[in-house]
Amino acid sequence: MKTLHLVVTLVLLALIIDNSASAQIGKPFDMKIESPSMQFQSGVKAQYVMCQPNYRTLVIKIEDNSPACVKPETAPILVERGWGIWIGTSIQQTIPLLSNSMKIKNSNFTIDYDIVGNGKVLDANMDLQSKSLILSLETTTNGTLTVSIPRALLDVTKNDRGMGGFYMIADGKETTFTQIRALTTDRTFSIPFTNGTHEIEIIATQLI
Repeated sequence: MKTLHLVVTLVLLALIIDNSASAQIGKPFDMKIESPSMQFQSGVKAQYVMCQPNYRTLVIKIEDNSPACVKPETAPILVERGWGIWIGTSIQQTIPLLSNSMKIKNSNFTIDYDIVGNGKVLDANMDLQSKSLILSLETTTNGTLTVSIPRALLDVTKNDRGMGGFYMIADGKETTFTQIRALTTDRTFSIPFTNGTHEIEIIATQLI
């Protein structure tokens, strides 16, 4: 009888652990993701658009290069009909989780970031006058800074003239960047930098 009781207890414990693990695995998909068209209109390149789990396959429409998220079984049909190009599983799964966080001065927010190359972020400061985010860096090689910025801290909105945008300044000169993810809570940017870059300023036009 004791042996049977022990077996039942172990089975129940295994089920609890399995359900807990499943819940943890599911957590990355709990984030709210904007529609493909909204992400595209906000500046995310088509190949970087994120898809919902149930419509997780990214297809690029041939006619206008716009993104669409469809079910896995639908993608081959669209490609066969010449409607679009199958990207496969959304590139969101290849975007790395950002492993570093830093408190932003003059605010109650933090940013998540990572750096590829020999460099580090020394300081993050919100310039209240210009309403821009200034990141102080120490770099000794070329590299790329990937940073996630809360929309409640710095964002753009639509206006009579269209959509306000972002631009980046590296040591006083405008530099290139790519918006690789747009969620309802934050935007993630990839910003290349050159050896010796000391400061990157992220500026939003037409602020909310």
